[in-house]
Amino acid sequence: LLLASTIMAGTVLYFDSLKQLALKHTLSGISSSDLNILIETKIGPTTADVHAEVAGIVEDEINSRINWILRSVLRGGRTPTFYLTSSGNEHNAGQDNARTYFTFLPELNKHVTILSGGGYPSPNALRSSAGVPKLEVLIPEDSAIHLDLEVGDNLSAVPVWSGDVPFVSVVVSGIFRKNKPLDNEFWDFEERSLRSVSGSDFRSLPLFVPRESFINIVGVSLPKMESTYAWFLKVDVGQIDNWNSSMILSDMYVMNQALAGKLSNYSQISELDNALREYDKRIFFSRVSMFVVLILIVIVVLYYITTLSSLVIESRSSEISLLRSRGSDKTQTLTAFAVEGATIALIAVIGAPVLAAISIGGLGFTAPFSGLTGGTSLSVNVTGSAYILSAVGGILSFVAIMIPAFQASKVQISEQRRRVARPSTLHVLQRY
Repeated sequence: LLLASTIMAGTVLYFDSLKQLALKHTLSGISSSDLNILIETKIGPTTADVHAEVAGIVEDEINSRINWILRSVLRGGRTPTFYLTSSGNEHNAGQDNARTYFTFLPELNKHVTILSGGGYPSPNALRSSAGVPKLEVLIPEDSAIHLDLEVGDNLSAVPVWSGDVPFVSVVVSGIFRKNKPLDNEFWDFEERSLRSVSGSDFRSLPLFVPRESFINIVGVSLPKMESTYAWFLKVDVGQIDNWNSSMILSDMYVMNQALAGKLSNYSQISELDNALREYDKRIFFSRVSMFVVLILIVIVVLYYITTLSSLVIESRSSEISLLRSRGSDKTQTLTAFAVEGATIALIAVIGAPVLAAISIGGLGFTAPFSGLTGGTSLSVNVTGSAYILSAVGGILSFVAIMIPAFQASKVQISEQRRRVARPSTLHVLQRY
């Protein structure tokens, strides 16, 4: 009984472990950056109320759907492209290939070092004339070298559209250098989402500002401007396994549909959902063969149990006769075997999945699997399905035991003596 239940439970655990290996192999072929989730939406005007509303919608969906598989979340935003000129030369805007844009990245200070003589920009507006907004900005070292800029330089960002203020005046408060080693995920987010697309033929200068400056100075001064807000969801791949992959795929789809319905110009970019979708497709076609194997195992187990139970009952035929000779009727005799079989079956059903999990986990150390597992144990999760199959194995085994017991309980004492004197031929199940 224990062996039968272990085999039944072990079947589903083994298949689950193989599916886990397949999922691990699928995800390992994709870079961690591509498995992360990038959410973007473009909306205007750029005001505190609009930003708060959009952020609330997006982060509510993130927290309710997939927050449990995330390591952290990066946030940021950027404006459209502006013409870039030196201060006082705004009338020549667009005559050369210099372009700029404003961007905010709250965690920037953790990943950069301000070069000597500079500092982080103030979130407050600076004094300016003629109603032109003026603020401090931070620029990267490579852009400063390329455009020959220094701390204290004054520049103008001229909108490509009309109707708002003629330009925004900026002062370079600091120049930063990226910390080494680079945080590839952080700078990948900045490159993929927060850089204005202006082409390789343009000299582009990113102007990093505090979020308060971005909204309360730039946004307020340019009421017609739409801004792009972005969230970079860093996925913890270790949280993804065969048992929750379908739920993750479903949650990502529901989140995408919900946000697409609430936000304009919305996009959700990730290779994770494509990888999980492809994995599910492959697993779907393998389930048929797994089911066939499971049926064959059930048949073999039942044959094995029936054969063994027939032998056991036959070997205990004298015990049955003794019970019958002491006045025990058929029901009482059958009850004794039923209690014995049920007790053994219950123990087997409870212990079999654990025994199967230990055995299957140990396969990871064997030669056929060590190349896939790295010499560690196979990942095994004792699920409810394992206990269900263990129970099925226990019940079928119990029935297989009770059938020979039921037949033996009907044998009279005289018939038992005849069989002892003249043994009958073997049953067909015992003969082959």
